[in-house]
Amino acid sequence: MTIYFCLDDRGGMLFNNRRLSRDAAVLADIAGDLSGVLTIEAFSEKLVASACIPYEVAEEPGADSRFFLEARTPEKYLPMAEKLVIYRWNRHYPSDVRWEGNPAGYGFALTETTEFPGKSHETITKEVYVK
Repeated sequence: MTIYFCLDDRGGMLFNNRRLSRDAAVLADIAGDLSGVLTIEAFSEKLVASACIPYEVAEEPGADSRFFLEARTPEKYLPMAEKLVIYRWNRHYPSDVRWEGNPAGYGFALTETTEFPGKSHETITKEVYVK
């Protein structure tokens, strides 16, 4: 399983049940990485549908899924994951759902870091971790 998720500088993911930010450049990057369908939570359907990415809504992802995670932290899925793709907004937002974990603590190693301009963010940092 590959898990995609976005974090602000303090590990924030959500505030008051709203995503901290959305950026078309992140969805375009995910689309470029896909071979098949993106598995998403129902929370993400409106966002992903507007990006014209092939997707399926599932409460729980399958072992071979490419899973975009927004409304919950990734701990539950990390034992099944082989790859993490974290997009960092490089900003501080208010948040009430945070992931302050360290991928290395779950057996992942950083293999790639790239930066690209976003539509609403000057710079988005993409980190790829593998087991």
